[in-house]
Amino acid sequence: MASSDYPAERYYNNCDYSNTQEYRSARQCLLLVLSIGLTICCACQHENQVPLYPVQGEVYLDSQPAEGALVVLHPLHENPAHAAQPRGFVDKNAHYQLSTRSRHDGAPAGKYAVTVLWRKQSDEDDPGELLVPRHYLDPKQSGLQATIVAGNNTLKAFHLTSE
Repeated sequence: MASSDYPAERYYNNCDYSNTQEYRSARQCLLLVLSIGLTICCACQHENQVPLYPVQGEVYLDSQPAEGALVVLHPLHENPAHAAQPRGFVDKNAHYQLSTRSRHDGAPAGKYAVTVLWRKQSDEDDPGELLVPRHYLDPKQSGLQATIVAGNNTLKAFHLTSE
């Protein structure tokens, strides 16, 4: 028996619902609902982002610019595992600007412990010699703190010592 011998199959094979008014209306409604949902999700995600404020400062080790050092802010008010850690690299003039989500976008307002990581450049397999004492790597032991407020922030220079 051929497949066209079944009356129901012949009926469904000859029916094209894609051009009916009901189908077009349902498809348009579905697309509208999906686009509204996507718009709401994007808007909510944008609204939930914490505002960032420009932050800059300077870092010295034994009165010399700490060129290449990485400055990292660790929030004191949030769960450290879920909080953003703004960071920035020190240039040849001891200057840095912080980045959180994109380059030099700043940091959220709040109080922070600050760490500084600085290593001598080396090959990929060797992390390089540490150029700052280890206590500067630990937010609880570095002794460095910063407060970010709404607006532009220029932090007091961090003067590190090699001892």
